Amino acid sequence: MGLFSFLKNAGAKLFGKDDAPKEKSAVDQMADEVARKQKESLLKSLAEGLGIEVENLSVSYDGDTVTVWGQVESQA
Repeated sequence: MGLFSFLKNAGAKLFGKDDAPKEKSAVDQMADEVARKQKESLLKSLAEGLGIEVENLSVSYDGDTVTVWGQVESQA
């Protein structure tokens, strides 16, 4: 443990900083899910708009990571 991490932890304990993450309400969770689905839909339509024939196109979005999956005839 370095000096700075010690000071950070000691300060958090002295000033009562709560390290426990706050639970999201059901409304916030639903809003996050709707936003994620909208982003997935937008990304999928952008991929389809490229004019490349892709079978079983699937796009998933999770924070900063986007996974695009599908099958094409060739890579050329």
